Amino acid sequence: MKYYFYHDLSLSEIADNLDISRQGVHDHLQRAEKQLQQYEDKLGIMASYRGLQEQADILRSRLQDDRTLTEADRQELLQAVEKISACL
Repeated sequence: MKYYFYHDLSLSEIADNLDISRQGVHDHLQRAEKQLQQYEDKLGIMASYRGLQEQADILRSRLQDDRTLTEADRQELLQAVEKISACL
């Protein structure tokens, strides 16, 4: 997977480097992707990461807003921080 995704090598290039068939490389990539998807389904790491990103974007946006923060704004920001903290 490292050769394919990080080094952007083709299946043929990987096959040549590892001295296996192109089909072998394809099969290994398919199995690895399937395994990663199963891990994600069980662990939800990417979903948590996206949630953290969303909350960070909300905080960033609200903190960059020029208007003065009201008590409701402070509460909303505090809730966003608590959501992020819960994920850590």
